Amino acid sequence: MNILPKKSWHVRNKDNVAKVRRDEAQARDEEKERKRRLDLAEQEARTDFLRRRIQGREARPAVETVQIPGNVVDLFGQKGDPGQQNAEHEADKRSEQEGREKAMGLLTYLGQSALASSPWYLEPRCAAEPDVKRSKNMSRDERRKKRMDPLVGMKREHDGREDKSSKGGPRCSTQSYGAGSGTTLAKMRAERVRREAAERVRARALLSPDSERGGAAPGGTRGTRPPQYNSQFHPELIRAKRKPQNERHFLHQDN
Repeated sequence: MNILPKKSWHVRNKDNVAKVRRDEAQARDEEKERKRRLDLAEQEARTDFLRRRIQGREARPAVETVQIPGNVVDLFGQKGDPGQQNAEHEADKRSEQEGREKAMGLLTYLGQSALASSPWYLEPRCAAEPDVKRSKNMSRDERRKKRMDPLVGMKREHDGREDKSSKGGPRCSTQSYGAGSGTTLAKMRAERVRREAAERVRARALLSPDSERGGAAPGGTRGTRPPQYNSQFHPELIRAKRKPQNERHFLHQDN
C-alpha cells in the first residue's frame, strides 16, 4: 500500500478516507430516516384502524333479542337452525372471496398457482397430451429398448445363422456322395498333409539359427556362420577372431 502514496486514487489518501467516512455517515442517516418514516406510517395506520373500529361500534344499532316460546308456531319463520344457516352463508362468502383473490393472484396456498387450482405435476398425463402422441412416444421408447437389449441382438444373430445354414449354403445332391466321394476326400486330405508339411519346413527354415540369406551351402549342407559378438562385452572373442586374419596378412607380406 506504500506504492505511489501521492496519487489521488490511492486508498490511504486522506481525501479518500474522509470521503468514505462521509459516505458511511450519510448512509447511516438515510437508513435512520427511512426507519423513522416506516414507524410513523405504521403508527398512523394503526391509529386510523382503531378509530374506524370505534366508530363502527358506535354506529351499530342495538339488537333486541326476542325469545319465542317453544309451544308457539312460527308460520313465517325460517326453516332450520339460524346458527347453521349463518355458518353456511359465511362459508359461501368465504369461498367466493377466496375465488376472487385467487383469480387476481393475491391468494395462493403452498403448492398452488394463481391460474390453476392444482399444480401441473398433479394433473393426469392423459389431459396434458393426446393419446396419439402418448402411443407414439411409447412405441419409440419400446423400439429404443429393443435396439439396446443384448438378448434381442443375440436372438437376431442366431436366427440369421440358422437361415444362412438352411438357405444360403451350397446345396449338394445325393448323387455327389456316390463313388467319387471317397476319392475326393482322400485327395483333399493328401493336399492338406502336403501343405502342412511345407509350412513346417518353411517355419523351421525361418526359425533355425543356421539359416542364412543365401540359403543352403553348395555341398548340400547349410553354411555355418560364427555368431557375432560385441567388442564391448566380449573383447577376447573379437581378438581371437581377428588373430588368424592378422597372421594371414603378415604371412602375405613376408612372401
